[in-house]
Amino acid sequence: MAEIFQTLVEVGHDIHRIRNEYTIDQVYLFYEKTKKLEMERDRMNAIIFAKAVYCMSPSDNQQAANAKNRDWKQFMDKLDFDKLTKPKDLKKSFAIAGIPIITPKKKQVK
Repeated sequence: MAEIFQTLVEVGHDIHRIRNEYTIDQVYLFYEKTKKLEMERDRMNAIIFAKAVYCMSPSDNQQAANAKNRDWKQFMDKLDFDKLTKPKDLKKSFAIAGIPIITPKKKQVK
């Protein structure tokens, strides 16, 4: 139980609120969510590290080195939210999923 309290306090929960206001179900729910987020972060770090080791390893020729460099750049671009999504791409994805897209009408000034 001490590990649960320590974990929740480390991520910003107030110890007094945990003890006095949270139900045991809420404590376990917050703890579970916190642990899942930590595991996802650790998994992502492991993936990035493995990719970095591969891309930064010595290459036999310049062409292979350039390919690894491009591969690393593409990989890092996929992790950049600004480069990953564009509004028109999202609109297209919504339209394919059958979600109607309504554009707000501009108000006319009289």
